[in-house]
Amino acid sequence: MSTLEHSMIGVGGRSYAGERWAQAVLKVIVADVDPRTFAGWARLIGASTATLGTWCRAARVSPRRSTELARLSRALHLTGGMLTDLQEVLDIIDPRTVKRLLTRAGVDGIDGPLPLQEFLREQRLVQNPTALHALTLALAARGIQSTDGGPASVDLIA
Repeated sequence: MSTLEHSMIGVGGRSYAGERWAQAVLKVIVADVDPRTFAGWARLIGASTATLGTWCRAARVSPRRSTELARLSRALHLTGGMLTDLQEVLDIIDPRTVKRLLTRAGVDGIDGPLPLQEFLREQRLVQNPTALHALTLALAARGIQSTDGGPASVDLIA
């Protein structure tokens, strides 16, 4: 069994830490507002910053990078993957800030639409495959589709 497969099994075949984190990210993706900060994300989901930080660390992901992943995922979901429209749905005034966010995510050089599933595969913000797999499952359970009409999925295990 590979390390990846072992890490994805968890207790009873589940990663509870990954699932908690994924549900917190999913709440941002379907939110009516863009949480600009980690504290804003915590308020949005009704958790303290200490609790949300603990959830992120338990899933072995950075709280700051998780916030950025959640915000970009929401923006791509709302714009149908159109990178040129991100500033319309992100609470960001300066286009240079959007550019820096895309650069940190590793997707600043992509031309054309960026479906959510492709973003989750290509982004560099969150690299924990267990957490990303849990997010993929949460998106599928919610029926969130990529812009090409297929279910959002990140194939992390070959």
